[in-house]
This record gives sequence, C-alpha cells and structure tokens, in this order.
Amino acid sequence: MSSSTSNTRTVSVIGGGIAGPVTAMALQQAGMEPTVYEAFDGTADGVGGGSASPPTA
Repeated sequence: MSSSTSNTRTVSVIGGGIAGPVTAMALQQAGMEPTVYEAFDGTADGVGGGSASPPTA
C-alpha cells in the first residue's frame, strides 16, 4: 500500500473587495488552493466608486 501526501498549500483570502478574488486567482495560478472569505452574501451593487477603464486599442 502506498501513501501519498499533498504538497498543495491552502491559503485563506479574507475580504479585500475586488482584490480578494483577483488575489485568489493569482494564488491558484501559482499552484496554491485559495479560499475567499467575504462579508457580503452576494454582489455589492451600488457600493464602491464604480471605476472603469477605457478599452485599449
């Protein structure tokens, strides 16, 4: 019988607004297993500055 061990790191991302999920994506691409914890149940419609970037050519 062989035993296997996982070397995958688990990471918790606490809040962070839009940066939380973006950070989680970067951690996942780096081979980690992130979990995002956020206070809002769903989307935060109407909250925040509503920043936008113009499209690049």
